Amino acid sequence: MIERYIAIDHICACPNLTLLREGTILAVVDNQHCNAEWEVDIECWGSKDGGISWQLHVTPGMHEPGANRMNVAARLANNE
Repeated sequence: MIERYIAIDHICACPNLTLLREGTILAVVDNQHCNAEWEVDIECWGSKDGGISWQLHVTPGMHEPGANRMNVAARLANNE
């Protein structure tokens, strides 16, 4: 049986997922459901329970006026 959850409601999520060594999943997503049609910021959400529940961790990059944050990359550094 497949269980489905709404992880982060009203977010445009083509997420960049990163699994931390201690098990937390990080998802870097646009903070609005707009698919690059207007200005948005990028947010980093985390799940410590395998993706069932999510909490906002940080907004790593604010958009510049009149611009959109697109093609965001995030990775785990080797020294982390």
